Amino acid sequence: MFITEIGQEQAGPDETKAERTRRKVYETAMALFREQGFDQTTMRDISQQAGMALGTAYYHFPSKEAIIGAYYEATQYRHHAYVVEHLPGLKTLQERLKMVFRSKVELLQRDRLLLGTIFRYTGDPKHPLSLLGEGTRDLQQQTVETIGLALKGERLPREVAELLPMALWSLHMGTLLYLLYDESDGQQRTYALIDQSLALTLQVLNVARQPLLSPVITPILRQVSGILDAAQINLTLSEK
Repeated sequence: MFITEIGQEQAGPDETKAERTRRKVYETAMALFREQGFDQTTMRDISQQAGMALGTAYYHFPSKEAIIGAYYEATQYRHHAYVVEHLPGLKTLQERLKMVFRSKVELLQRDRLLLGTIFRYTGDPKHPLSLLGEGTRDLQQQTVETIGLALKGERLPREVAELLPMALWSLHMGTLLYLLYDESDGQQRTYALIDQSLALTLQVLNVARQPLLSPVITPILRQVSGILDAAQINLTLSEK
């Protein structure tokens, strides 16, 4: 297991009273969402459980959806920090990608029921919490950047380097969707899907690296890149 336990957010030494109150609202809400469900939980339930006035809870989070937005950000922050910490020492691309993908599943594994509620927003591209919409574009880009950490130092053809982050992000999203439906013990089927998909991806990469095949593969990759640009699907790694 890459991540064995995901605890509550820890208070910082300089945390203000307002920050403590906001954190309490968030942690109380997440506990209730996990215990009784998102739809069944009201802002009044959250404020009562947290021992504060309803207006105080609304001051920090104007809606339950705003709390889910904070959950998105907290999850991405934790995953990125974990990847940064554990990448050193992993020598192969396969090891690095496996760590990135598996750790994200472990981070979200206990929230499968909550994720089912969250994923319904994806059907409405204009909803601010849609995982594929403009409202979460910054988080989408941050996820691509986190995945991209595993690719640093890899010598790839330019067209492959441009398309690979988007392809891996798409695989990551598909993995999380599959996680919702995985009733196997410990969601082992999801982990098997990750391992098999990454193995196939690396086989394709090895083929794409062959100089003799470049005249065949490069035009296809350029065409795919053009299609994505025309569709304004342009999550890419930033140049740093």
